[in-house]
Amino acid sequence: MILLLRSADIKFDSRINKYISLLEQENIKYHVLYWPRNRVPEKQKNTTFYTKKATYGAKLKSLLGYLGWFKFILNYIRNNRKEITIIHAVDLDTSIMAMLAKLFFRSEYIYEVYDHFADSRNLNGFTRLASCKLESIVAKYANNIILVDDKRVQQHDFSSKNNVHIIENVPNSQFLCNEKPAAKKPLKICYVGVLESHCRGLENILKAIEGRGLELHIAGFGGCEQLFKETKNDNVFFYGSVDHKKAIEIMSSCDILLGLYYLSNPNHIYASPNKYYEHLFLSRPLITSKGTPPGEKVELNNSGWVIGDSFNDLNELLNWLEHDATSESIQKLGENAGECWKNRYLNYFDEYLKPTYLALIKK
Repeated sequence: MILLLRSADIKFDSRINKYISLLEQENIKYHVLYWPRNRVPEKQKNTTFYTKKATYGAKLKSLLGYLGWFKFILNYIRNNRKEITIIHAVDLDTSIMAMLAKLFFRSEYIYEVYDHFADSRNLNGFTRLASCKLESIVAKYANNIILVDDKRVQQHDFSSKNNVHIIENVPNSQFLCNEKPAAKKPLKICYVGVLESHCRGLENILKAIEGRGLELHIAGFGGCEQLFKETKNDNVFFYGSVDHKKAIEIMSSCDILLGLYYLSNPNHIYASPNKYYEHLFLSRPLITSKGTPPGEKVELNNSGWVIGDSFNDLNELLNWLEHDATSESIQKLGENAGECWKNRYLNYFDEYLKPTYLALIKK
């Protein structure tokens, strides 16, 4: 049995759901332990969730919750260790337990890193040193490591000895959304994802969109969720938390996708976000950040707009979109995005993800 560990709500995790889909296709037995934190999820086969309520990004306030979460994981592994063939643990806050399971029960484990622990939380001083050291120890004991982009190898300072494999954040879809964005006024800009405060440009766009002949469509959960719940802007539409299917529906109904990754968060220097791949798959242009991997790729593909992190940079782009952009120019950028998807990622699931992952779990 493959045991997957995720300290977040798997309903909104398209990446882990790709693995689940593959395991089901291959009739491989699996179980998922996860921590939905702030909601009670519906029952789902082959899953068990930790019931302690917690808030994302609460830092030290979540410490007691984490201790309970760690105990929950170890208890399950201890009670089911004879059935578990390999543990697939996502990020440091589950991989610590996978490492202990290897030391105590000789369990093999895959350490998958969505985000660098210290960089994604802006840790400094002793806490940063401690978390980086712990991450290197967890990586050392892991049988295999999965990263989302080869630039992350440099970020984590992994070596060839760590047995690193790259699986990009490519949507599990083997068709291209050929429908062009309508690009009619008012233009619809869309962001679906974690509503992280301060470093995703969400506060800035909420302010910059006010009173414009543009629409902003937002879905997700996180630190600045309340801002969108309480906004009085009649051109802002907030959908709350949505599953992947609904997310695709919302993005498909809009003309432009938003994915800003401000460099105030050092993790964004190595960003490999879903938004980049979604804009290719959906043939929608992307607004993203200068100095980041998605920014470099969007410039290379001519598939959107790359801007700096200031409010003025965003405001100037919205001015242009509102007053000067043509339907043809927006559709052309979308076509460029779709062409990149077709040429590079159309068959990614079957031709790369599937054989790579199956080789790791069947070793």
